[in-house]
Amino acid sequence: MFIISRDGWVLASTRTVSLQCDNCQNTGEHVVWVHPGGLQLGFMLMKKCISTNKKYYLMCPTCSNATRELTKYEALRYKI
Repeated sequence: MFIISRDGWVLASTRTVSLQCDNCQNTGEHVVWVHPGGLQLGFMLMKKCISTNKKYYLMCPTCSNATRELTKYEALRYKI
């Protein structure tokens, strides 16, 4: 086990949402993005980390801007 600092990842098995980005004004298929915060622990063979505070966003595929923040339950509604 080790303490890590990691960027976010796309939430697995979620559908995309067609939205217009506030930053670049392009319409695209936004993905549900998970951004870990707080204390993060990882194991040698794990791709993901255990985080004490995760935030969920809809992220623009063109400019990687977090268009809208989601609650955990809103993010899980996008699961396939």
